Amino acid sequence: MKLKIIMTGCLSSLNLFVGNSLSYASEEIGCKVEFQNNSSVSFAIEDSLDQCLLKLKGKNVDTAIIIGSASSSGSIIRNQKLAKERAATVGRVIKSKFPDASIKEISIGASKENGRKIEINFLVRDDTDKQKISELSQTLENLQATTQKERLEWEKREEEQRIASLNDKLIQESIHEKEENSFFYGNPNFRVAVSSGMNTIMKDSQRSYLAIGGEFAWINRNTLFRPEIGAKLTSSIDGVAINNQEVTRVINAFGFLGAGIGFKGFVTGARVLLGHEWINIDSDTNKVNGFATGGEARLGYECKKGFSIFASYGRTPRIQMISIDAGLSI
Repeated sequence: MKLKIIMTGCLSSLNLFVGNSLSYASEEIGCKVEFQNNSSVSFAIEDSLDQCLLKLKGKNVDTAIIIGSASSSGSIIRNQKLAKERAATVGRVIKSKFPDASIKEISIGASKENGRKIEINFLVRDDTDKQKISELSQTLENLQATTQKERLEWEKREEEQRIASLNDKLIQESIHEKEENSFFYGNPNFRVAVSSGMNTIMKDSQRSYLAIGGEFAWINRNTLFRPEIGAKLTSSIDGVAINNQEVTRVINAFGFLGAGIGFKGFVTGARVLLGHEWINIDSDTNKVNGFATGGEARLGYECKKGFSIFASYGRTPRIQMISIDAGLSI
């Protein structure tokens, strides 16, 4: 099995400051060992650490700097734990081989550069090169400060994104609540319908007749309480006799103001009618052409945007109206 041994003049790949004390050496020996995925005890190459330590045979190792890392997959907490445990595993092996050496274990968590590879740098004791180690220590300290700053900035961005997400959710909930509770929120809903039924003239002869008509209304469907306003027109059907009695012509034109309660498509409500009536029963009966008021009760089913059907009962002082209307909500 082959292991790459790196001989360098400085620890350029080191990412954290290793401690406050200084070790002096004239030779650095570096190597990397790779762990299996999601493991802190099993190496990708079984004897890779032993191969690394063979390069130190007969050398007086002063310090071993172990940099634990993990791949970028997985959670931050898990990666930090893996990196720390991997550095500790390598440290225990090195300590058993070089009991007098100082072991510095550093955990940097997730690293795109190193991944599951643990970097080890050995300093061989030699007091003739103190200046180089001093400079190295300062470099490591600067790198530690930079890494700490980057980590804090990343955590800050994560927190800002989380807060922004919560704010967006609150805004959407506020808009939804406004849509549900605002009396005139959003676009109004209109309904057009045609109707047919049997009406009865309550004065004089109490004569019944078939009638057809239509209506147009605005309805607020955004609340449980549903106000509406609109107009309707009905007319008798010529040539149709009920109980062998006909009417010449009866026309009703009303404006109305109403309110209802809707639940899962079912609607019940009432209207106040204000308008005009033209009544011409036959040539022997006085014609009526006058103002009229009345009321109307309704019950039906209405889709949010689509077909609707209602049964209604209305009454003015002169006419009783029983009808069914079918409409379309737009």
